[in-house]
Amino acid sequence: MTPTSLEDALGKLSTGQLAAETLHLRFVDLPGRDGAGPGSIMFIKGAEVMHRTYSPGKVNTKREPQAIGRQAFGQLVLALQDANFVDLPGNLWSESQLEVEVEVLTHRKVVLARRFTRLDSKTTEREQQGFNDLLIVLRELGH
Repeated sequence: MTPTSLEDALGKLSTGQLAAETLHLRFVDLPGRDGAGPGSIMFIKGAEVMHRTYSPGKVNTKREPQAIGRQAFGQLVLALQDANFVDLPGNLWSESQLEVEVEVLTHRKVVLARRFTRLDSKTTEREQQGFNDLLIVLRELGH
């Protein structure tokens, strides 16, 4: 029953073999170089989400943790699987500065996205699109 990899852990989460509480996700979404507006940091621990704004040097707001419904949690896990998160390169392109960290039990992966001047040429459009689709789901959960 113990997952052997992050991919296995996500599969077990999607089928209910692992409790939602084993998933920890951190999503940092900061504005790009233009600095338009505050950024945000979202934490998901199991079936709860906590969101806060982030502006360096300013008072940052924090919302109380909110429950994530079963359907939304399932959509999140499915989005991670559809994006093939475990096989994404560690660096991807984004106009803003992003960081997605996913941890299930002892298995962890972090993906950074920003205006990298040099990206691994092996990054495919499919990988980038999968990540972009995942961002849509994460941003919906954070608002």
